[in-house]
Amino acid sequence: MLAIALILFVLSRYHSPQLAGVTAFLAIFPGLVVSPIAGALLDRRGRVRFITLDYLVATVAVLLIAGLSARQALPEPLLLVIVGVSSLTTPLSNTGLRSLFPIVAPREMRVISSRPWSGRRWRAAWLACWARNGRLPARAGSLRYRPS
Repeated sequence: MLAIALILFVLSRYHSPQLAGVTAFLAIFPGLVVSPIAGALLDRRGRVRFITLDYLVATVAVLLIAGLSARQALPEPLLLVIVGVSSLTTPLSNTGLRSLFPIVAPREMRVISSRPWSGRRWRAAWLACWARNGRLPARAGSLRYRPS
């Protein structure tokens, strides 16, 4: 969701689809590069600390972007640096939370509820939600806009 918000922010603030594409790339790619290292860190050093670290980095990044943008002091290169640096810690919370859930689930519920949305069912539900969420605003927009 943050990636979509970043793209919409860049498009509304800078009016540059190219910059929005680079921002989306930097919001994803650095995290993909360091994800094997993040997995090893989570296994060896504890999950909760690294999940907290990622949330703190993400909070600081969003507050920096919002604050500097409100003051009209957010140049494009600084935006890209902030997004790229915050992307480096994203695998910590993504992977950490997924691996933490089976530990937190009660023993008798682990088989049933720790992996209910794994694999194909999760992807199908995710795609269905996106299709539904795209259809609702489209209907609302078509009801309001009537060209003459």
